[in-house]
Amino acid sequence: MKSKSSKEHSNKTISRGAASADMHTQGELKKSEELYRLLTDQSIMGIHIIQDGRIKYVNRATALITGYSREEMMNWEPDGYRRLLNPDDLPYVMEQSKKKQTGDPDIVVQYTWRMITKSGKMKWIESYSKTTLFEGLPADFVMMIDITARRKAEDALSQSEEKYRAIIENIEDGLAEIDLKGNFIFFNDAISKVHGYPRNELMQLNYRDYMDEENAKKIFARYNKVFHTGKSEKEAGYEIITKSGDRKYLDVSITPIKNDINRVIAFRVIVRDRTERRKAEEKSREIEERYKALIDRSLDFIYTIDFEGRFIDANEAALRRFDYKREDISSLNITSFLDEKQLLSVLKIMQELTETGTQKELAEIKLRHKDGSYVYVESKGSVVMSDGKPVAIQAVARDITERRQAAEEIRRTQEQMRAFAARLQTVREEERTHIAREVHDELGGALTGIKIDLSLLKKVAGEIKENSLKDPLLNQIYNTMKNIDNTMQAVRKIATELRPGILDDLGLVAAVEWQLDDFKKRTGINYEWVSTQKKIRLDEQGATALFRIFQETLTNVFRHADATIVHVRLHKKSGNYILAVEDNGRGITKNKIDDNKSLGLLGMRERVLAVGGHINIEGHPGKGTKVSVEIPVNQVGKYRMPERRSVS
Repeated sequence: MKSKSSKEHSNKTISRGAASADMHTQGELKKSEELYRLLTDQSIMGIHIIQDGRIKYVNRATALITGYSREEMMNWEPDGYRRLLNPDDLPYVMEQSKKKQTGDPDIVVQYTWRMITKSGKMKWIESYSKTTLFEGLPADFVMMIDITARRKAEDALSQSEEKYRAIIENIEDGLAEIDLKGNFIFFNDAISKVHGYPRNELMQLNYRDYMDEENAKKIFARYNKVFHTGKSEKEAGYEIITKSGDRKYLDVSITPIKNDINRVIAFRVIVRDRTERRKAEEKSREIEERYKALIDRSLDFIYTIDFEGRFIDANEAALRRFDYKREDISSLNITSFLDEKQLLSVLKIMQELTETGTQKELAEIKLRHKDGSYVYVESKGSVVMSDGKPVAIQAVARDITERRQAAEEIRRTQEQMRAFAARLQTVREEERTHIAREVHDELGGALTGIKIDLSLLKKVAGEIKENSLKDPLLNQIYNTMKNIDNTMQAVRKIATELRPGILDDLGLVAAVEWQLDDFKKRTGINYEWVSTQKKIRLDEQGATALFRIFQETLTNVFRHADATIVHVRLHKKSGNYILAVEDNGRGITKNKIDDNKSLGLLGMRERVLAVGGHINIEGHPGKGTKVSVEIPVNQVGKYRMPERRSVS
């Protein structure tokens, strides 16, 4: 009994122990499940389990990433999770899932894909999946994380790097990184191009390999300075030797590359090829030197002044002519060379230059020499521009002092000749008048006396009774008297042509009318005469000049015009007497008007000039010629002679 009781007691004890163990195991399992649920629910990584195409478990992070609730996803139809996949990524993801199920060794268990959230927004997802057992059956355990922000940052960084790389590779300047030994670490295409080496060869070179000793020492000193000071060095010029043996001139800037403890570990250099610029500078310098030499050799004066009139530069010809030295230039001002009248002219020119940038016409300027004498120049200037702004005036001046003196001498000679010619005209008129009067008075009087004597002789002869003697005598007396009448008429004509008495007795208007009547009688050419003046108030010299010009004009009409009518008008305008003669003939040509060998026209010009007047001749082919003569009413001619004295 005891034995049975003990056995029963022992069995009860074992049962209680087993129950206690089961309870402990269940507690641990429950604790483990709670811990797992806590970990998965609090995880920022999305976790879900897919079994037989259905979602069996979804944590909170997955719901947040997808925008769907747990209940929605767990109630999806089989393969309903595919709605989360971008259509372009769906084949790839499903292929990896199939490989996982078949145990394919090429499976990718970690990959990225694009998710379409509930709101339709696209997100980049990085996933890790593994086959596991869920409730005793195979299932896909999937973990995922939203990498959209990271992907955007990576894309931005990639774009930035591509942009930076594109800039580096496409800029004209060379960009390189050099280690502390002087070897290339990195360089862009421009560096390779300027050195003339392919990349693989250039990467093996040290700066001493493409520089001569002098330039290598110079750049080493700069690298050394940057290394010890940690400060950048601005552009400096160096000469390199390219692979082909050509020499190129480079501007090189050096910047230190530092590590985390601010220690220089390499150099970044920017290289600019200035070979062509240097050649251009040398060419420009050569041209400038030639230009300066040309300026200094020029016989003309070439000078530059600022807008205040201060001299900036002048060539040797200018300094020599005005007796200044080059060191005097900075102390000189254009105003010291000018009198008040000339200063006003120069100020107007400077204003024109300021407004237009150039001087349209040559200007004659009188400049004061250092010794007080004057130098006459013809000058023309232009504005000197810098960066689009006017900064100075440059002018070229030619010394015309001797030419001006020669011109003045010619002018004086011409005036003397004109005065002499005017005097000759006056003397001629005096002689013509004297001869006309002598012919009229002396010869005319003598002929009149002879005619009177013949009249008396005729009377005596008429008393002769012998007809044979009387008739021949009377006939001879008649013929002689007729010849005397013809001779007296010729005398009057000669006297009139020498000096029309009507000009002295009745004045210019009557003389013109008489001349027109005589012209028509002799030539048959009609005329039209209009005068607004009954009397012309000109002295003898002025009236004679105007009348003689009128006579010469009519002579030219008869000889050359082939006209049928002449229109003559005499009027007064603006203090001048104007006599206009216009015909309807063939018209004088411009060449004939300008012909200095035409003595008739030349004489007309000299006559009118002598009394301070002006003559204008116009010709229109087939329409005629017009001659207009203007003589001032009261102005004394430039070459007037004293009033004519009577000649005894």
